[in-house]
Formats: sequence, structure tokens, C-alpha cells
Amino acid sequence: MGDEIKEAALKELAEASSINGVLVYGQHGGFGLRVKCGSTDKMLITAKGTARLFGSLDSAMEFLRRMEIFRFEVDASTYKRALLRSPRPDRAEALKQTRTRPTQSQLW
Repeated sequence: MGDEIKEAALKELAEASSINGVLVYGQHGGFGLRVKCGSTDKMLITAKGTARLFGSLDSAMEFLRRMEIFRFEVDASTYKRALLRSPRPDRAEALKQTRTRPTQSQLW
């Protein structure tokens, strides 16, 4: 547990200028963050306690910019492109139902 950090704590550390470095690292399906504070290295986690993954390097960068962290390292050597979330065919079908297309009889 001691090597993990949540977004709120990261923001506090960033505001206090207590961050020595940030590593954005690639893995299967996305990018994670590791934050160096003093002599400890902490992994960014979600509120549920799982590793926080970003779908792209751009989304990780935007997150860090919102935290006002403008310098970071990138290690993409272990990155493997994949979906972060499994497809949701039920949502695709629901979206299709919301789209209205006029039928031939409605055009006349």
C-alpha cells in the first residue's frame, strides 16, 4: 500500500512542489504513472485501488498538465496497444436505436 498514490494526494504533492520526477510507462493497453517523491516511488491508482491507466500518451500528458506537472519521462518499451475496456455491443445497439433515419415511405 505504501507505494501507491491517489489523484488527490498527487495534486497536493504537486502544489507543494514535492515531486522529484514522473515516469509515464507503457504497458498492455495503455500508460501508467509512477511518481518520485523523495526516496519513494509511487504508482498512481484509482479510487478503487487499481492502477490508473491512460489510453494514450496524450491523455496522460493532459492529466499531468491539469496537475501542473510539466516535465516527465516516458518509457514506452513495454507498451502494447490494446483496448482498455471491452466492447459494449449493448450500448452500440442502444445508440443505433436513438438514431432516426427516415424510411422510404416517410420520404414521400
